[in-house]
Amino acid sequence: MKIARLSEILQQLDKESYYWQIGFYGLVTAMTSHALFMILFMFLDVPILVAINLVSVGIYLYCIFVLGLPTLKNKDDSIIGWLVYGELIGSNFLATWLLGKEAGFQFYFYIPAMLPFFINSYSRIVYFLRLSFIILLALWVETSPLFNYTRIAIDPIWLQRFHWLNLLIFLLIISALSYLYALKEQAYSRRLIHDLSRDPLTGLYNRRILDEILQESQQNSSSTGLLLLDVDHFKQINDRYGHECGDQVLKKLAEELTTLYFDEKILRWGGEEFLIVVPGSDSERIYASAERVRTRIESLTVPCGESLLAFSVTVGATLFRGESESFRDALVRTDEALYHGKKKGRNCCIVLL
Repeated sequence: MKIARLSEILQQLDKESYYWQIGFYGLVTAMTSHALFMILFMFLDVPILVAINLVSVGIYLYCIFVLGLPTLKNKDDSIIGWLVYGELIGSNFLATWLLGKEAGFQFYFYIPAMLPFFINSYSRIVYFLRLSFIILLALWVETSPLFNYTRIAIDPIWLQRFHWLNLLIFLLIISALSYLYALKEQAYSRRLIHDLSRDPLTGLYNRRILDEILQESQQNSSSTGLLLLDVDHFKQINDRYGHECGDQVLKKLAEELTTLYFDEKILRWGGEEFLIVVPGSDSERIYASAERVRTRIESLTVPCGESLLAFSVTVGATLFRGESESFRDALVRTDEALYHGKKKGRNCCIVLL
């Protein structure tokens, strides 16, 4: 049994996602709560409840310092999940049995019903069985007369204090879990939208954001420049140097375009074609912009094997004038400009207005 240092765990957590960080701090919170109750029961001289909370603290210490690093590295939280599940049910069942429902420890039975939303390593049938058991246990405790009285001599004032303390802690935990789940869903939604609108190779936008671009362009009172770039002889690059080298060319081009136009919309239009949307352009500025891209790309090299590969682009450009024409017509004109550039001999800029 290897006990990890806290510094090792925190260092590993810095590399992990939000999910694992929340799980770790959840364990710390649970351990702290049991340590608090252990001190209270020591003060009240209730040794059996001191022992129960001591065991609970030990379980969470084991989860953090023994299982913590292997769990983070293997991305399998099933063992910790079962230990937490068992500890929550076992310790609070015993506390409710000994002190009765008036002390409020039965509130914690409802927490495991939410844990399946935060533990990844179980099948649906396990989720269903665990949830069903929690529901049946909670109903039995709430309806059975066995839990209506205390089996330990304790001041009724303290029972009432425990009731309000447990209710407060339970509500805080439920609120925190609900908030964290909402954050998790928002993060997932943002990541999903990001992934759907981004090209996986270059990280640039793809065609899915065309509607957004169209709306922004129509709201813009001035003309919007459209630049359509095509990597010259890209098929030959793939055939001669391999597709991995071709991918490096596309990545390098995307990186350079992002540097030149970090405030603009840049799309991987398809294959080796890239579209740049430049608001507030006119005929002179759009040509100058296209020529700037062409000359900049012409100076780049990409390592392919033992050699450095230079490449160039052909640029077709036009202006989209908003309400006076459709966005699709402007895109067609940009494509025509690119076609003329290729016919002219490539590595050039053509503007059609």
